[in-house]
Amino acid sequence: MPRMTPEAVVGFLSQTALLAPCGTAVLAKLAPHLDQRDIAKGQLLLQAGVPPASVGFLVSGRASLRSKDPATGAENHLDQLGPGDAIGEMCCALPSGGPLSVVAEEPCSALFVRKEHLNQVMGAVPAVAQALAASVSARFVKLVLAGKVGARGPAAGSALGQDDIRFVEVSAYSISRPLLDLVPARVILSHRILPLELRGNRLLVGMVNPKLDDALSELRRVLTTVDPEIACISIDDFNAAVARLKLEPGERTGAAGRGRDQPQRLVYLGETRKEADKAQVVMGEEVTLLVDRILLEAIERGASDVHIEAEASGLRVRYRVQGMMVDRKELVPASFAAGVTARLKILSELDITERRIPQDGRIAASVGKRDLNFRISTLATCRGEKVVLRILDPTDVMRPLEHIFVEPRVLELVKRAVAVPHGAVLVAGPTGSGKSSTLYSMLNQRKTSRPDNNIVTVEDPVEFMFPGLTQTPINPKIGLDYAAALRALLRQDPDVIMVGELRDGPSTNIAIEAALTGHLVLSSMHGNTGIAVLQRLGHFGIPPILLSQALNLIVVQRLAPRLCPNCVTEDEVPADMMGDLRRLHLAAPAPERSQAPVSATMIRNLDRLRLLDPGAGVQRLPQAAGCDACERTGRKGRVPVVEVLALHDDMRALLASGAPPGELLKQAEAAGQFVSFTQYARLLMARKLLAPSDAVHIVAE
Repeated sequence: MPRMTPEAVVGFLSQTALLAPCGTAVLAKLAPHLDQRDIAKGQLLLQAGVPPASVGFLVSGRASLRSKDPATGAENHLDQLGPGDAIGEMCCALPSGGPLSVVAEEPCSALFVRKEHLNQVMGAVPAVAQALAASVSARFVKLVLAGKVGARGPAAGSALGQDDIRFVEVSAYSISRPLLDLVPARVILSHRILPLELRGNRLLVGMVNPKLDDALSELRRVLTTVDPEIACISIDDFNAAVARLKLEPGERTGAAGRGRDQPQRLVYLGETRKEADKAQVVMGEEVTLLVDRILLEAIERGASDVHIEAEASGLRVRYRVQGMMVDRKELVPASFAAGVTARLKILSELDITERRIPQDGRIAASVGKRDLNFRISTLATCRGEKVVLRILDPTDVMRPLEHIFVEPRVLELVKRAVAVPHGAVLVAGPTGSGKSSTLYSMLNQRKTSRPDNNIVTVEDPVEFMFPGLTQTPINPKIGLDYAAALRALLRQDPDVIMVGELRDGPSTNIAIEAALTGHLVLSSMHGNTGIAVLQRLGHFGIPPILLSQALNLIVVQRLAPRLCPNCVTEDEVPADMMGDLRRLHLAAPAPERSQAPVSATMIRNLDRLRLLDPGAGVQRLPQAAGCDACERTGRKGRVPVVEVLALHDDMRALLASGAPPGELLKQAEAAGQFVSFTQYARLLMARKLLAPSDAVHIVAE
């Protein structure tokens, strides 16, 4: 480009945002000190890390602002520069070279003014300094809003290669301990990050500030086997999750936090062994370590129960994982049977000399900063004693209600019933269906929304020590049954009462009366449907008029295996096949079709149980092929399938008048106050959480 005249230089500089406040007189004095340079395509106008001696102004051509990823060496294009844009203005604010380079995208021409001359101009014209600060700030804000720069500089690959970072809510994800173990607690707390979900080899990580370079670098360093996907979470969600999961800086969890030479050990909080007990059994180190390995393996596999039983070939150990019994691969020699049983009895303070009658106890333990409880039961068999341990994890019962009830309408009915000042909420279902966990989640919801409430419980036994609650265990040996404990609790000025289980008429009558006298009562009972719960309450001698006034909500739940999110797919069932199957179902069994992705028998069962959408022609049914994350089972975790019956004024009148159950359900469904197992299972299948075979099994029960 031809050399510019002083008049042309003054005219050009007066149009730039940085030097426009100077006026022509000052610019005329500055013009002779400017250096005009021509730069070829691909050459540097500014080099990162090198303190520039001058500030440039692009006269013609285009250039790009770039940063280099320190880990991969890849260059990231951050911004485009055109005529009139400043180059290297950050040199006036930084004592050393900045992190950005400027490269000519095409042949360019630029004017450069030395730093000392620019400082003299800013001293004479303060508005130039203000314009400089505005220019630097505007460029920085532009890059931040575009997702190109973090709080401390250019983001490495736009947050690990993500151009768009979405905002998510932590309550939408179920955070398990194995998931937390992927990232050390120190990293989680120091950088305010939270692993949310693992799908295949991609880990969704929530970050309060997803633009921090050091946090991203640390995350890349600790995640060696999975690729992170970044999302933004709120600071309130992060703090609530840390409190719920009991994370502390010193915690060492999982493979990321344990040294190879220091295996994790269980610390038993209530281990009190008498000298006489020690003398009656030889408790070798091998037996102690074996018990630790069995329990730790159960915890790592997410088991709910551990079964230890003696057989002729040795000690058989089985875990209940996702509702199914799974054998432990390692065989335990028969010679260890007596020692393992004695070790568990001593930890739970049972009588190790008594082998004929059943015994029940409890073991309190901790793994790192994680508190656990094991409820133990022994039973004499023909080959020795069988021991069953129920694993109770307090973090499971502090889950938000959103993790239990995935359908918005059901969630709203539950939250509304828990928020009212009085009435009764009953959770029913078979043994092992998660009734206690749901009750504790409801209590946690009430405790969070109304911290001023006095919440008391009476339980048999107290399964979880819940902070902020008054918990009373019953003791029939001294005459403290549910009825006696409830009478005492009503004199403790309670706002909310939780009764572990309604088993008989006296305790049920007291609970219903408490619900009528201004208390919110939560309890569980056995019952397969909402109508069955009403019938059982009538069997306990509760008049319909009292039930109609006291009951707010009945939740009946069953647990089903949850489909693994990493390998779940959808199979399409053609419309003509659906029509054939529906017609043939009324007369004769439909023939199997080899080309059908789902068997005809399965379709008939789904249609018979009304689990298919009657208005849809083409049905899409979820299936899981199996992957490494779910150990090739296609299932990972469990999901509640619920039936919900909420009472409103018209239904209360029907219930009080002794209307038949069918009329009551019809009224509730018309008012949107009833959701059946069938409707809920259909919704879970639509969300790819429940397999068709599991839906048939649950609804057919």
